[in-house]
Order: sequence, then structure tokens, then C-alpha cells
Amino acid sequence: MHLTSNPIDWYAARAAGIAAYVLMTAVIALGLALAGKAPGRRWRRWPMFAVEDVHR
Repeated sequence: MHLTSNPIDWYAARAAGIAAYVLMTAVIALGLALAGKAPGRRWRRWPMFAVEDVHR
């Protein structure tokens, strides 16, 4: 049985892959922003212990 034999399975697999890619991108961007390596860091108001807790 192939994944393309049922279009619903194909669309579900494709949607799951796209959702995973978008979530991975968002998590990486948030990690860079909290680490202070992103240009125009806006998280300077956050205390360091809060940033470290989020990182853990």
C-alpha cells in the first residue's frame, strides 16, 4: 500500500510535515532571540533567570 493510494493520507502527511517545519522554525527563532544572537534584541527587559528557565 502506497501513501498516495488515498489522497486523505497524502494531505495529512503533507500537512503534518509543513506544521513540523513551521514549529521548528518558530522554536529556533525564539531560541536565537532569547539567546541575544538575533539582531535588534528586544528581550533585554527579561531577567536572566527567566531566560535560563525558558532555555532549560
